[in-house]
Amino acid sequence: MSIIIAILAVMIAAKLGPPNPPAPQVTTTSPPVTGLSEDEKKAALSVVFQHPLLAKILSGNNWSLVEAGSWTQNGELVGAALLIRLNEPVWVEGSFSDFDGKSYRAALWIGSLHVLVDLRGRKVEAISPGMTIPPQYSEPLLPGLEKARQVVANRVPTAQSIVFNGVFYTDKYPTGLAFFYVKDMKGEYFIAVNLATMSVEDKYTAPVIKR
Repeated sequence: MSIIIAILAVMIAAKLGPPNPPAPQVTTTSPPVTGLSEDEKKAALSVVFQHPLLAKILSGNNWSLVEAGSWTQNGELVGAALLIRLNEPVWVEGSFSDFDGKSYRAALWIGSLHVLVDLRGRKVEAISPGMTIPPQYSEPLLPGLEKARQVVANRVPTAQSIVFNGVFYTDKYPTGLAFFYVKDMKGEYFIAVNLATMSVEDKYTAPVIKR
């Protein structure tokens, strides 16, 4: 699964608020399958708060630890896979590394964080942000955003609202791939716009599926 598709899945889950959010993907021979002890959870959170970006996000906002699974290799505990949910959407800009090892930059509204923690090395191995809808449709000023919004409006001329969610910078999209939440009479959609070409990327565009 590519970075953007994985992010889109988390974004849709964040919008719908399902009882069971998607589990983080870990590229090891033994993925996280069991729970952690309370001491192990505390140790993992201690490592999380030593990470500059995570500490900045969590220290200034209310949050809860939703899931804490063990990350094991060959039957031995390596670390923790955490799902942290924020009480309110938070705007974040920074560098991230997905659970499959791919790195990218992003500026986005998030509602959750998947974090992989190496307890033996006491370091954060991966951070995968869960994109969500911003509060009161607040929108930061980013280069190309208004042009991208017009591209979305041209694609969905009957749109009742077009809300910016975030932009991702990857090797394939160095100028950025922006995501918008769109609502019209027929339903709700997530539409991705390539900021380099100002065109819709259909492979990352999907309807919101009510479950």
